[in-house]
Amino acid sequence: MKAMNPSDTVKKVSLHVADFAILAILLAVSLSIGLYFGIKNRKRQTRDEYLLGGRHMSPVAVSLSIFATYMSAVSLLGIPAEVYSYGTINFLITIGITLSYVMGYFTVVPLFYELHVTSIYQYFEMRFKSYAVRLIGVFLGILVQIVYTTVTLLSPAFAMQAAIGLPLWVSAVVIGGIGTIYTALGGLKSVVWADVFQTIVIYLGLIAVFIKGIVDIGNPSKILELNNIGGRVQFETSADPRISYTVWSVTLGSAFSFFSYTFGQATIQRTGAVASLRKAKLAYLMNIPMLVPFFMILNFTGMLIYAYFHSIHCDPMEAGFISNENQIVPYYVFHILSSVPGLSGLYVATLFSGSLSTASSLINALSANTVEDLLKYPISRFNITEAKATIIAKLSGFFYGALTVGLVYAAKSFPGTVVRTVISVVGACGGPVTGMFCLGASVPWANKYGALAGGLGALTFNLWLTIGSQLYGTPTHHLPPAPSDKCDTTVFLNSTHPVYNRTSSVMEEHVLHGASSSPPSSIYDISHYWYGVFAMFIVMVLGSVVSYFTGSLDSGTNDPKLMFPFARRLWRMNSTSINNDGSMSIRLAKEHPEDFKIMDAKERDLML
Repeated sequence: MKAMNPSDTVKKVSLHVADFAILAILLAVSLSIGLYFGIKNRKRQTRDEYLLGGRHMSPVAVSLSIFATYMSAVSLLGIPAEVYSYGTINFLITIGITLSYVMGYFTVVPLFYELHVTSIYQYFEMRFKSYAVRLIGVFLGILVQIVYTTVTLLSPAFAMQAAIGLPLWVSAVVIGGIGTIYTALGGLKSVVWADVFQTIVIYLGLIAVFIKGIVDIGNPSKILELNNIGGRVQFETSADPRISYTVWSVTLGSAFSFFSYTFGQATIQRTGAVASLRKAKLAYLMNIPMLVPFFMILNFTGMLIYAYFHSIHCDPMEAGFISNENQIVPYYVFHILSSVPGLSGLYVATLFSGSLSTASSLINALSANTVEDLLKYPISRFNITEAKATIIAKLSGFFYGALTVGLVYAAKSFPGTVVRTVISVVGACGGPVTGMFCLGASVPWANKYGALAGGLGALTFNLWLTIGSQLYGTPTHHLPPAPSDKCDTTVFLNSTHPVYNRTSSVMEEHVLHGASSSPPSSIYDISHYWYGVFAMFIVMVLGSVVSYFTGSLDSGTNDPKLMFPFARRLWRMNSTSINNDGSMSIRLAKEHPEDFKIMDAKERDLML
């Protein structure tokens, strides 16, 4: 193995002019795409054009955009950090997310494409005939999207802080500001095509880091050997839900958590932006061959990082060189790439791309929820024109961008990795919403009373579990750190770098999470991976029971258009009635005149 000097890992690094040039090119290209579509489409000011790209976008571009939306800087930083702290069991996330796409292919995509909706939450009012159910879904969905966007902006900010000591808020303002501008100006088209460009950058940066790391280690087999010595290679098979990382919790938990993303506004907007259901399914399914190598490289990168610090006997967390698990990846990358001008900049561009793609997509989704859900009735009542409604959507994009940038500073104190934070929030708040969708689309007799009871019941349970775990739960057991007996603490102690300040909290963290921590013993120790699964179970069971006993007040639906394809066959619903003589359009006009009224002529023609 190539000899390495421990002091090399603690020296203060700086970015080369070439690094800043690469970063500037990324930001300039992304902004230019937004300006181009903003100017090009300035005379076609309709919500259909702004929020759905005119519904004639390329399936390949849409597929890359879906991938970029959720394979964000959160994954780039969080997945390797998870492997570094908790071991190779995180490889199973790849299986879980693949399962979620398979489930979505047969359920979500055909259901919502055929309904031809702009906002996913329109389904609640169409299915349950209740604006209250729709509002609950909207508020929880908006909350999840805001938190996810905030954490996404925080991820590259951590990287820049670890590299050159740049304050968190500076990175957040730059990324959030540029992402907000091109999203608000160009709408979905600018977001999708910027995502395509950013996906290419993400893969280039990811591969560059991986190859450079392999070269530095010298012997690839040494990576597995050192991880095995450090106890990283393990696959816990216990069925105890209180153990955070097991084969069952990681596989099933990640599948249901990511299934909640599938029910997200950003995904539905993209699958609805192509010209046919076949193309929508193709765009959606094409994500699988992209995400599998993506997650495999990220997981191997986590192993590579551990092997590197093990080989030089200097764990940066133990030594106090970094103060947060989320800084482990940028700390490693900036030190191994700093010798090659431009590569550090490519990595920063990779993180910025991951952050920009997700932030822009979710800001665009939040704009859609604002005009289609929160302001639905005012827009209809005051006969606001399409041009003015589009302007409202753009202004709301600026608002959400500013809001998430402002929340970044508060988010920096989230415990654990960014991946863990996102899974916890999505499971706790997104899980109940996903359960409500599945209840309505799977159980014909489900009604608004069951949806409200199931959704609120699952939300209450998950919030109780989440808060209780923070107050009374046993801290998650970290795997033993890499050896730290050769760290050059003199270099560290003399540094003025803001994240190079030794504090007792680092050592306390190890004591708290290490071998001396007590085993999980209460309900508050339930793994965050199970939150989404429990939410789905509670909504489906409680919602079905309440709906059954309130059937005399509301009998549910017999409209196959509002059910998953498999549910139509299971309950022997007459699917031939879906498109007979425009019956779907006629039903919408009668039951939801406001929604039907604000549709443009193109939308009505498609439904007929």
